Amino acid sequence: MLLWNVSPWGMNAGAGIIDLVPEPPASNSNSSVFLSTTIIEKRTMAAIPPELIDAIVDETQNDETAKPWERWRTLLSCSLVNRTFVPRTRKHLYRCLILTTGKRCREFYDVCQSSPINIPSLVESLCIDNERLDSVDSAKTFPLLISSFVNMKSIHLRCLEWDDVKDTARQALASHAFQSISFDVCQFTNSALLYSFISGSSATLRQLSFARCEMLTRRYESFVGPRPSIERLILYGQAAEVFDVGLLTSKTFSPIVLDSLRILDICINRLEHIHCIQAFLDRDTVPFRELKVSHLQEGYPTVPFNWTSVLLRLSSLHSLTIILDDYRQNPNTNIHIFLWWIKNFQSWGREGSSLEQVKIRTLSFPLGPWRDLDASLTRVKALRSFELEVVPSYFQDAAGVLPLKIGIERQLSGLMLLNVAHVWVCEPSSLTTFDDPAHGVLGPFMSP
Repeated sequence: MLLWNVSPWGMNAGAGIIDLVPEPPASNSNSSVFLSTTIIEKRTMAAIPPELIDAIVDETQNDETAKPWERWRTLLSCSLVNRTFVPRTRKHLYRCLILTTGKRCREFYDVCQSSPINIPSLVESLCIDNERLDSVDSAKTFPLLISSFVNMKSIHLRCLEWDDVKDTARQALASHAFQSISFDVCQFTNSALLYSFISGSSATLRQLSFARCEMLTRRYESFVGPRPSIERLILYGQAAEVFDVGLLTSKTFSPIVLDSLRILDICINRLEHIHCIQAFLDRDTVPFRELKVSHLQEGYPTVPFNWTSVLLRLSSLHSLTIILDDYRQNPNTNIHIFLWWIKNFQSWGREGSSLEQVKIRTLSFPLGPWRDLDASLTRVKALRSFELEVVPSYFQDAAGVLPLKIGIERQLSGLMLLNVAHVWVCEPSSLTTFDDPAHGVLGPFMSP
């Protein structure tokens, strides 16, 4: 007799084990073998603790090596394992919602209306992507849907002309108190409309991001109204140039308060705009702790003359992350920027900097700059951790990755001796690139 034991995942715990027993054909019969389902034995199965189920489902979301859609498929699989997995998987599946068209908005609204579960209450983060002609806010159900997201904490607006958004849609969005607001590829003509939206979250807003945005007017008036106290400010793409840094740091015109700013995440598209960082640092009230600077190849046709003579004053900084892009058209640009940062490290070492952590992602260089970097960072007495991610040439053979890592570690002998240096060299076949500007660059230590 051939026997299959089917695990009771599709049943309640303790329902027993179902055996599929092949029923032999009758004698002198040419009939085929049929399977009859028979319950042979009932065994009690200890219920899995809810905490363990939650931990299993949560772990699928903590896999930094998996792509977002891979984690999404894993969640769907978890929901099919057992009905006890459904509440936790549902929480993850609906936590982040992306609306791309008015049609999708109407469809999701219909799903919410017909579902016995309060789906809108599960949405914590919303992304509105208006890249298509059928804009999301064109749906009549949009204000109703937005108003139903009672637990929404984060909003990401992409490809919007803010002044063209319908008043009912803006009012529905403004009714929420957000902790995080992100604008990506957005245009603003009337700064008052933008600032009033930001001001609506004055009591809760802690993170504000502008990525590749454009302010079409440079006429500013004194800001009147409550201002959110920002802890993390992100300026990517053209934001550092288009959004006047003097405006954001002004106590008269700025729609935000920087007295509690802890993290500045900024992209410097042009080397001569390095002063954008210093404009934030020169404020006496800013208790800076973490600075992330990304240098993109856009806008770097040549290295401006004498730009390296200006050094940053970061005596109170605790953590610094530097991202250097791959300058294939002008590879000398990368090394000039790298040497400029080394000069900053040398200056901070003399001043008794409180810098504790440094993270750098860059291309592989000749051995000289690594020795200079080692000499400058070993003078920073407060340094506790140095993490280096090196991107080898796209034409480099995979067999050369390990020798490259060993060679760099030898040049960082001082930091290695202090046991504070950690070096990663990306495999040429799995190089990471710039991802969502609002989250920065993805890497071993830079995943959001």
